[in-house]
Amino acid sequence: MADYGEFKVGAVSYPVPASPVLPAKTVLDPALATALDYFKAVLNLHLGAYWDALVAQIGLSGLAGKLVAEAVTYDPALYLQEAQYRFPLLALYRVRGDIRDKTVAWYRLKTEWRLIFALPTLTAAQMLSMSPLLWSVLRVINDRTQQGYDPSYQNGALVFGDGGIASIAPDSYQFGHLVNPRTDLVFPTLEMSFQVEEREQLNPGLLPLGGIDTTLSVSQGTPDDEVTVVEVSQDFTP
Repeated sequence: MADYGEFKVGAVSYPVPASPVLPAKTVLDPALATALDYFKAVLNLHLGAYWDALVAQIGLSGLAGKLVAEAVTYDPALYLQEAQYRFPLLALYRVRGDIRDKTVAWYRLKTEWRLIFALPTLTAAQMLSMSPLLWSVLRVINDRTQQGYDPSYQNGALVFGDGGIASIAPDSYQFGHLVNPRTDLVFPTLEMSFQVEEREQLNPGLLPLGGIDTTLSVSQGTPDDEVTVVEVSQDFTP
């Protein structure tokens, strides 16, 4: 049973080899990293040009080209006092989940993901122009998730499958704000939830089947009547 010393869940094979050049999120959580990169890209593709015109119009031209100024894979609310985030901020992270056995041989990890898109601190007049943007961010993320790809991103690759995601579905959303408890600054936000499943994959350490040898015969009751109809060989030697 030595071949069961390895296993694979989603797109990650264990044991995980040393890879100091790559960031941990890419090596250990490619599903989350892939989705975050995809969401950032499609927001820029579908809203980037309008964003640049909008911020110039309301006196925030320094934000041109920065529809997503920073992207993180954890809950930013926990670190607003310590971190110097750049806004608009896109966050995608895991919240809770459960483990579901599908058969005795494999299982699925079902997880709730949460996405937060947070605007910078705004005046009331600026928020009047900015607030509809949050609704459009929702529509872009929802549509491109339901579609599963964008023709202009990585040549239309099915990015979720490439990241080891078995299924992903937008679940709910709400609008609100983040508050910095030290400064009382308020950041308008969109919050979305997703139901995501990653499954146990074929064991990467299993040895290949060498072959099968079997003889199947039929007879009317005497050896003279015996007729061989199928011959199959078995060989489990790697």
